[in-house]
Amino acid sequence: WAYFPATSWASGGRPTCTFRARPLPYPVDGYQPLKAPPPPVLLAQAAYVLRCLQRLLPAVPSVPEAEIISPSRTPTSKASRNAAMDDALIVAAAVFLHLGPLLENEYVVVSLVYPFLRDLVASGQTVLVARLVDVAISMQLLEPSELSSFLTTLFGHIGDLCSTQVMRADQTPERLAPVRLATVLLRMPPMLSAFVQLDTFPVLLENLLTIKQLNSPDLEAFLPNVWWPGCKDEAADKGQMEARCEQLREAYEAREAQVRELCTLLLDDDACCTTAPTPLTPGGGPVSPRELFRLWLRQLVKRNRAALRNMPPPGLSKPTMLSSVYFFVVNYLTAYMRDTPAAQFPVRMFYDGSIDYYDFSRLGGLISHVSKTYPIENAV
Repeated sequence: WAYFPATSWASGGRPTCTFRARPLPYPVDGYQPLKAPPPPVLLAQAAYVLRCLQRLLPAVPSVPEAEIISPSRTPTSKASRNAAMDDALIVAAAVFLHLGPLLENEYVVVSLVYPFLRDLVASGQTVLVARLVDVAISMQLLEPSELSSFLTTLFGHIGDLCSTQVMRADQTPERLAPVRLATVLLRMPPMLSAFVQLDTFPVLLENLLTIKQLNSPDLEAFLPNVWWPGCKDEAADKGQMEARCEQLREAYEAREAQVRELCTLLLDDDACCTTAPTPLTPGGGPVSPRELFRLWLRQLVKRNRAALRNMPPPGLSKPTMLSSVYFFVVNYLTAYMRDTPAAQFPVRMFYDGSIDYYDFSRLGGLISHVSKTYPIENAV
């Protein structure tokens, strides 16, 4: 058999094709992914194990709040646990003995584990999620291959949702759920440390920071009738349009707030998380989430320097992701500048003359003018 996939979409759209063994994002009767899903028995087993885990979590002693939200954290060791936790750990180990191999199945993670975690967070049970992470990672109840495969699939799926779901003001909680789950998970030191060590960390982080850009069909669905001064369309209403635009603005502000929180988690954590080689530090050596984020940011700038050329090269990042990062950096610098005298601003960190701005329209002349007016040599 030969398959010839074809897609049709609006200008500026980005198709997502499902060839793997995972549920179709938009199911159509009579159609399935090319790779068959797991047998029903396996899915039933995974659902049962998750229900057992949900009943077990409340019996696990609470994780101290400082371990969940503190920016400088150290994973809890077994020696620091009291004896009352032993029974719960024995049962948890038995549960994860069955759950671990299932977490390497992409279909199980997307169809069962992600909704399980999402619903826990949506119902305000973030403490239970913290206990789950603390038990699974800190207590090393998952094999390294199981943990790596699970996190790659989970954060990959969350990133897919971020870049494909339309931001709708009337469905804000549902649309914000993926990034909220990612943020809750990455607040915990074991999870953050494991996340930044993934081989696909740079790509996963880009997807988490992406917002689907509204195209013409999206705007038409959100604003079926547009009002403007002198409009003669009786169906158009100025108040209704202004209210919808305000709702959309609030939805995007909530999403940008999540992006800021997610980036801040990485930038504020300077505790060493690994000495092993990572995609950003192939030579290995002690490195923290903060340093990995800074390396990722430099790599991002270098890769997208030619974005404004008449013939952009392949491999550029999505515009909404670049916008998210840009506004995060602006907000972060604004907070920094409130307490920093202008004479002490680290100019060389952002401009040292090594980047050619020729490809940036109008920016080349502006940089030249600023360099002549305020020479870098005079900056501290």
